[in-house]
Parts: sequence; C-alpha cells; structure tokens
Amino acid sequence: MTREDFQEHYFDELLDLVNDSDNMVRIKALKTVGEIADYIDESVISKEIIPSFLRLTESILEDEDGMQALSLMLGKFVYSIQEKFH
Repeated sequence: MTREDFQEHYFDELLDLVNDSDNMVRIKALKTVGEIADYIDESVISKEIIPSFLRLTESILEDEDGMQALSLMLGKFVYSIQEKFH
C-alpha cells in the first residue's frame, strides 16, 4: 500500500480513533500510529498525533488499567515517531 492509498482510505478513521473519548481506544490507535508511522506525514504527527497523545497522558492519570496499557506501548510509539524526524 502506498502512502497516498493510506491517506485516502484509512487516515481519517485512524485520526478519529486517536481522538476517541475512550482512553483504551486512543491507546490502541496510538500504538497503531507507531506501527505505521511511515505512512503518516511529519506535519500530521506534529499537529494531530502529538497533541492527542499529550491529552491522553493528562486524562489517564486516574485510570490504572489505562496507565498500564499506555506504559506498554510508550517506548515503541516514541521510538517510531522520533524516527520520522531524523
């Protein structure tokens, strides 16, 4: 699949999931972002993904299960995203 195909067919749905009201949905969507970061433009990561990730970290502090899930995906997510900016 090309980056253009991904943008045309799947990106809007992924962005909806990244901004979902359910923290577990957001965590799984962000994990997916980390796995497919090559298909997402750097500007989108900066403007859409990182702000959503930061909102998630603020809202999840009281959710023990969410904190555990977040901690399991955090390393790979951050590594994948930082690779886009090198």
